Amino acid sequence: MKLNSALRICLVGLTFLFVTGLESGAQGLNDVWLYGRPDMAVTARSAGMAGANGALAGDYGAVLVNPAAMGGIRKLTLGGTLGLVVNNRSNAYLDRETPSGTARLPLSDLSIMVPLNASGSWQHALGMGYSQNRNLAERWEYSAYNTETSLLHHWADEYNLGANLDDYGSGLAYDCELIGLINPSNPNSMLGTVLPNANIQQSEIRQTRGRQTEFSFHWASSFENILSIGASVGLRGLDYRWKSTYTENDLRDSIPGFDRFDYYRQLDVSGSGYFFRVGAQAQPLPWLRLGLAYSGRERTELSEDYQATMTSSGAIPPRPLGHLRPAPTRSPFVWNYRGSSRTTLFLGHVLGRERSCFCGL
Repeated sequence: MKLNSALRICLVGLTFLFVTGLESGAQGLNDVWLYGRPDMAVTARSAGMAGANGALAGDYGAVLVNPAAMGGIRKLTLGGTLGLVVNNRSNAYLDRETPSGTARLPLSDLSIMVPLNASGSWQHALGMGYSQNRNLAERWEYSAYNTETSLLHHWADEYNLGANLDDYGSGLAYDCELIGLINPSNPNSMLGTVLPNANIQQSEIRQTRGRQTEFSFHWASSFENILSIGASVGLRGLDYRWKSTYTENDLRDSIPGFDRFDYYRQLDVSGSGYFFRVGAQAQPLPWLRLGLAYSGRERTELSEDYQATMTSSGAIPPRPLGHLRPAPTRSPFVWNYRGSSRTTLFLGHVLGRERSCFCGL
């Protein structure tokens, strides 16, 4: 008896370490575009099963995939999950490595599932919950001394090859007099920069944060623990921010009249939509459990607001300048997103009385 208790404690501890372990994969804007399929594995049990839990009964992480999973609820169930996520990485630029990373302790879900009185051979249950995916956060930075080129050289070369000034980049540098015509009396003259010799310190910090959320209501009904059916409706939201701070600094004062410039960019994305799911579970044999779930197409309206700012200090003529393009009165871009539908089949094989293995397709 003592051995079994100790073994269970060890297994719980190992599960916690596995679920809250180091996360090394980078996140980015692609996560926002995959917003229609967040694949939230919010509970420790569902995360440990890698989402293959649609044939599982009674776990809120399975309810988010297959609402029929709530059909096995026989007691009032309250749940919540808190997870630790740590990102550690090292970025190499010009043969120099810069460490960066993030650490956060997000609340993954809060849920309540309530059994109702049976009607005949059917046992009903209702549930509601709030879940979120906060895997959009990251921070990375780099810094190195560049003796060959600069961002200003890149913009000047693009213009000299026929490109137009960009409101969010080269146009700002032109307004701040960091790039300009080599011969001002000739409108067709090539562009030059205030950094003819490069030899500047380059550094950048990029940060993202955000979360995808679901607020959902669930219903399920089970027939004599053999068949369960269920449905879910809910609202999904998105709040995301990406920002970058880039600096080129003449640390050695090798260029008279120039000190540094800072280039700020920020993208904000927000929106909401609605969704529905239906599902079923069956246990035709004592050792076999099947699950089938369908997620309908989600309708979402997203709003994007992108701004860029550049400030130069000690430019020619030597005075601080700041400009914002486009004008702050420009309206954010709004677009409607229609997600994809998804049908998932789950298979569970029960080994003995308490052990099960599951897979999903």
